[in-house]
This record gives sequence, structure tokens and C-alpha cells, in this order.
Amino acid sequence: MRRQVALLALARQDKTDLVKTLRTITETDARTIDIERVSVWRFVADRTAIVCEDLFRLGSGRHEQGPIFLARDCPSYFRALEESYTIAADDARSDPRTREFSRSYLEPNGITSMMDAPVWREGRLVGIVCHEHTGSPRVWAAEEQEFAGAVANMVSLTLETAERLEAEQGRRLLEQVNPLLRAVLDQMPAGFILAQAPSGRILLVNRAAYQISGRRLGETGERFAPDDPQSLVGALLSRAEMPLSRAIANGEAVIGEEMRLRRGDDSWGLISVNAAPVRNERGDIVAGVAVFEDLTERRLLEADRATGAHRDRFMGILGHDLRGPLAAASTAAQVLMRTEGACPGHALAAARIITSCGRMERMIHDLLDFARTSQGGGIPIALRPTELRALCRSIAEEAQATSPGRTLVLDAAQECWGEWDPERLAQVLSNLLANAVQHGAESQPITLRLDGGTDAAVLELHNEGSPIPEASLAHLFEPFWSLHDLRDRARPSGNLGLGLFISREIVRAHGGSIEARSSAQEGTTFTVRLPRHRET
Repeated sequence: MRRQVALLALARQDKTDLVKTLRTITETDARTIDIERVSVWRFVADRTAIVCEDLFRLGSGRHEQGPIFLARDCPSYFRALEESYTIAADDARSDPRTREFSRSYLEPNGITSMMDAPVWREGRLVGIVCHEHTGSPRVWAAEEQEFAGAVANMVSLTLETAERLEAEQGRRLLEQVNPLLRAVLDQMPAGFILAQAPSGRILLVNRAAYQISGRRLGETGERFAPDDPQSLVGALLSRAEMPLSRAIANGEAVIGEEMRLRRGDDSWGLISVNAAPVRNERGDIVAGVAVFEDLTERRLLEADRATGAHRDRFMGILGHDLRGPLAAASTAAQVLMRTEGACPGHALAAARIITSCGRMERMIHDLLDFARTSQGGGIPIALRPTELRALCRSIAEEAQATSPGRTLVLDAAQECWGEWDPERLAQVLSNLLANAVQHGAESQPITLRLDGGTDAAVLELHNEGSPIPEASLAHLFEPFWSLHDLRDRARPSGNLGLGLFISREIVRAHGGSIEARSSAQEGTTFTVRLPRHRET
């Protein structure tokens, strides 16, 4: 009879104030069946945790909020909730459905027996009414279990009323967001979410939030339940642990919290989240807002830069350290060549060593130049009056001497003077001619043309042969790319791939430009434009 009176009183109470109603339910329940602890718990939207909405202690007559339990920490209990009308655990510390709580919850609170009744709403498990007995273990009577189930039904009706009122309040809250503000939010590059308190029901999501998350943060009207959010330490977060949920539940202001998020295409992104509660004029939390930005590309770029900087420093140090041993090897080979009475085989080996040392010396110079440009120093040049036609003739003759089977044609009608660095321009010409010799058709001439204009000199180097693939032209002057590799990626050339990159940097240091065009019909042409006097 006492239990029937209690249920009738609960059915008649005003349910518009959710907090007050839940407190009345837990207190009435505890006093009716004389139990020390009665609490109401709600599932978070993604069903990864339960949150205690109200806990009543009979001995002290006090209401308080309880802890949060994650499904991953107590899977047997969560599974039993789905399968049972009530969980009546007379010995909660040994019952397989509840013993997962023993060390962290039951023993510290002196709980020996539990009787939990699931709360269902429209076919969904949404909460629990938990009865916790202290002292000697308690055997739960069938009438007590029926009463617990009836109280759970009362909680379900209470939640239904609260959700209906909350939806109406959310509608009114959205009406206060005018079209201009909505348009501004949609133009923001950062994601924006407005969620209602206390449920976390999403009221407004801007365009950037969908783009960043891949539409996995929920649609308007759904509960806030991001898909597999993950903290930087690698642990999956429940909804209750999310910044927006903490802002709504605890009034916490979250600033710059970084977390990983699985996006719509199942890739992982990195976001930085700011969240804060929204309060009305009475100071009550009515909503929560979260603003987040995508850090994924920025962090990848930072990592690439850090890797590149480390590589550049390493190459600079390596270049410097190699010069000493290389100079010693070259000197020893030159001494061997001049030694009287040396056998012809030794002289030939020494000549090969000297040639290889020269090639290595040029590679080291390239490494050092690259290290300077990567560290922001640029290619150093020393400008002085230079006659470009004579320089072209000298470099062409050197190339002809090393490639006697090729035909090199210099087309330069007159002298061409300007303020240039002859050593650096010789480096550019040597690189371009070496590429033309290596990749041009052996039966066709290589033409170096010089046109001395009024303000700038124009150099064109042309060769026939296999064209550079069109898709590769954009990468031609990038570091660590070579013409050989661009034409045949399956058989790398083995060189550093810095020649064209350094040539471009030298030309730029003169205030000029270099470009390439290539086709099967017209062959390959490199064009270098050099101002006669660099602007300061």
C-alpha cells in the first residue's frame, strides 16, 4: 500500500522542472523502500557513458551529483542493462553483472547490494534508476523489483516531458539567432556548434563544422555525439568528456584543447576546441557553444618544415665535413700522377680519382648552396662588369671538349656587357649544357643563343630529343628532381637533383628568371633572362 501511495504522488507532481522532479523521485523512492542511496542516471547520446543526474542519500537527506561511468570500463553491466527488466544483485561485489564496480565504486562507498531498473524511452535505453544498499547484503523482494520498475517508468515520463519542453525552449532560442548572425557564422573559417542545455541537443551548426568533421558531428536536432573523438594521448573520449559537454554540464570554459577526430572519410584530423556555457539573465546555463579549427594541415606542414630543416642542417654539415677528406684524396692522386717511374696503370687510376674528386667537389658545392637557400640565406653573388658572350664561348668550349662527339653551336652576334657574377653564371651554363648533352638527341646539335637586349640579356639553350613530360615541367626547378628522374622514374639517375634548383636560385639572385618548355615537335628550350643591372 505504501508503494502505491508513493507512485500515485509521483504521478501527480509537476514535471516541468526536471531537476526538481528527479530529486523528488529519488527521495520518495529511498524513503518508501528504506534504502540508503537512490540515484537517476542518463545515457549520453553516443551511449558510451552514463552520467548521474541526482543521487539522494537517505542518512544525510542530501542530494548530490554522482560520477560518470564509461561503457568501456564496465561492458558486462552495460550489456546486462539491455537484457534485463531489472538488475537485482544481492551480492553486488561478486555478481558478474556488477562486480566491475567493486574496487572503484562499491567498496569505497560501502555498497553491498544493488537493484537497477533500466529507463526506456520510445524503445531506446536512456537511463537507469539505481538502488544501492549499504551494510549487510540485501535480498531484493519481487515487490521491490516491481516498484523499482514502476519508478523507472515514472522517470521515463519525466524525461519525455522535459524533452518536449526543451525542444520548445530550443525553438525559441533559435528564433533569437537572426539571419544576419547565421550568415556570419556560415562565413567563419572555424567550426561552430550551438547545443542546448542540459541535453546537448544540437541547435545550430555552421558550414565549416560540417566541412572539418565530414558531417560526423550530428545534424541539427540530434544529440551532440562526435564520431570517435580521441585525445592527444590516444584515448577515445565519451560524450561526457567532450569540451562542449563539459561546458554545458559543469559551466567549464575550455580554451585551445587539442584532440583528434575521425572524419566522414574515416581519416583522422587534429582540431583545437574552445567551448563555453551560455547563460540567461538569471545565470542559468541554457546552452553551450563550441568553436574549433582544423590543425591537420598546419601540423603536417610544421612537421615537414622541421624534417626539412633537420635535413638541410645535416647536408650543410656533411658538405663542410667532406671537403677535407676529398681535398686530401685529390692531392694524393695529383702527387701520384707526378711521381717519376709510376706505372701507367697507377697514372690512369690517379686520373680517374682526380676526375671523380672534381665531380664530388661540384656536388658538395651544390649541397652547401642548397643549405644556404633553405636556411634563408640565398645564393651569394659578387657582381662585377662581365662580358657574357665571352663567358658563353668559354663554357661551350669546355662542354665541347668533354663531349667531343656532340655538336655545340654558339649563336651570339655581338658582345653583351652587364653587372653579373661570372662564376655563378658559368655554373648555370654548365648545368644547362650538361643536361642538354645528357638528354638531347646525339645526332642533333645543341644551340646556345645569346640576345643582348637594351635592359636585359636573354640566353636560350635548345636541344632536340625526348621531351620532358608536361606534368613534370612544374617540378623541374624543385630540389632533388633531375631531368633523368622526371623522364624515367623507374631508373633514378643517382645524382642529387640540385643543379636546376641552384641554377634558378642563381638567376633569381641576379633579379632574373629561368623557364623551360618542351615538346616532341619543338624539342626542349631553357630560357634565362638576366637584367644588365640588378635593381637595388
